[in-house]
Amino acid sequence: MSKIMAWGACPLPIDNTSKLYGLGHRTWHFIQPLLEEGHEILLVAVHIPGDPEKPPFEKIVKDHWTYYQVNHPEVFQDLSFHQRLYDEFQPEVLLGINTYPASFAARIKSDKPFWADLNGALMTEAQAKSHKIGSNEPVIEFWEQELAVISKGDIFSTVSIPQKYMLLGELATLGRLNRLTIDYEFAHWIPNSIEEKEVIRPDIPSFRKGWATDDDFVILWSGGYNTWTDIETLFNGLSLAMNEHPGIKFLSTGGSLPGHDETTYQRFQEKIQASPHKDKFRLLGWIPTEEVPATWFDCDLGINIDHMNYETLTGARNRLIHMMKTGLPVLTTLGTEISQIIQDNRLGWTFKVGESESLKESILNISQNRDELKKTGLKGKEYIYNHFTYKVTTGELREWMQNPKPCPHRLNHAQHPGIQTVSTPNLLPSEGGKPLHDMINYLKTKYRKTKA
Repeated sequence: MSKIMAWGACPLPIDNTSKLYGLGHRTWHFIQPLLEEGHEILLVAVHIPGDPEKPPFEKIVKDHWTYYQVNHPEVFQDLSFHQRLYDEFQPEVLLGINTYPASFAARIKSDKPFWADLNGALMTEAQAKSHKIGSNEPVIEFWEQELAVISKGDIFSTVSIPQKYMLLGELATLGRLNRLTIDYEFAHWIPNSIEEKEVIRPDIPSFRKGWATDDDFVILWSGGYNTWTDIETLFNGLSLAMNEHPGIKFLSTGGSLPGHDETTYQRFQEKIQASPHKDKFRLLGWIPTEEVPATWFDCDLGINIDHMNYETLTGARNRLIHMMKTGLPVLTTLGTEISQIIQDNRLGWTFKVGESESLKESILNISQNRDELKKTGLKGKEYIYNHFTYKVTTGELREWMQNPKPCPHRLNHAQHPGIQTVSTPNLLPSEGGKPLHDMINYLKTKYRKTKA
């Protein structure tokens, strides 16, 4: 067994919280199977988006693992904090889960083998956010994180196969695809997944009670409204369906993403308030994590709506697999890898991005065939439990952790000093190696002079 120091995000699914984001899901996705196999783990997790009401950090000691919940972002951004914990723990291997936390694992002074998880193609997220706010600042900020990780990691995981190929292109630009790594598998596909245990509906009143009848057809949105959420198509398609079918209703959990996207959800709310169908929309906002599964059981159809952009082509959608695991059938735009899997295996329904009329027709057709709806939901549930559980998707991670090693050009650097890669002892340009310094300063010069 290995002694692992891990960096991730919280709250975790095991925490009692009203907001649970994908970064926390991803952290537990990696940690839980490693704990089951008996590894000793120190997890340092940044609270998303931060909680000033709590102490700067809380140390939670479990059976054979320790969990630092870092509630104040400025504490997590202090490199000496991470270095002190590293020096005290003396791990045998490093694990960074999600790009932002992994960027701190990349910056500490360590020569230990390092598995870096890039949960989503960060630069596509930077592009989507830059477009949303009308500034290229996120391109600079996110590239600093990405470059630190891809320069230092020995082995990587991505959330989709398209992202895997994008990552290999990034590694190639740094000279990491060279003669010493010709047969080395740098990147591994670890899609978003679920715990193996069966989900049981919480013992709380139905969210339909007093608002929707048994005959109504309730559509569920579950989770945050991100930069790539197409609220125009969502709202217009729902409104068109409601015009023709008075029993169509919409229930939403989640909302804005503080510090990342606080405008998309607000615009959606404004559209609803001006709608003649506003009473058919019920927006719950962020609700306690333990109550969320009740919405999956109470609704008739789960929905996901994306813009077409590079994040959609390389990313994942947690909400789809979590709704499907309870047997809730889903309808989604076709773009993400999971949406393609849903279409290819007939696990739900898909429609083309941006087509409100197609969304309307899909909703009306699905709502009129309840027997087919139930069968499709059960088929989706079976598929998720067979292919997208923690244990199934982390096989290569767990195998590597049994005997972690640096990548070949690190192992052979002494014998082959001609192989060079970008040096990133620290993330800040003033402290990093010259190639990193030059690259970051180039971006700052180029993009801070322009707007989107």
